[in-house]
Amino acid sequence: MRPERIITFDAVWGLKKVFYHIERFRLPIPVSLSELLIIVLLEAFFIFMGNIVPWITTTIPPVFRFAIIPFGAAWLLSRVDLEGRPPYQYFWSSLTFLFSHKLWSRGVPIPDVTEEGDYQLTHMVGGIKHYATDTDTD
Repeated sequence: MRPERIITFDAVWGLKKVFYHIERFRLPIPVSLSELLIIVLLEAFFIFMGNIVPWITTTIPPVFRFAIIPFGAAWLLSRVDLEGRPPYQYFWSSLTFLFSHKLWSRGVPIPDVTEEGDYQLTHMVGGIKHYATDTDTD
């Protein structure tokens, strides 16, 4: 892979951040920043759950827990593209939609109406004038 020529500083943010080495250890395949983040988060999740609820995580063998599941999930989530967005952004927006208030007016949640109002219907006096026939209708 040859180096890219950067004309403006804004182009730096568009570059894909890829790791080829970690310290002196050369990685067999290049790993992107999002893949590395997914691996680290899943590893931390399994370690955290192993300390809190050990009987759940002990049913999964350690090879699956610390190698196959995190690396497989990172590989799968880096390849999939949901609605043109990264998977973590898609899942986050789905969760916020699921737990958010659905009725809004001018940026403020509308409270649930528990009591029924007593509404009076009004009667129109006069009617509509048809200019083509010069007749009034109610």
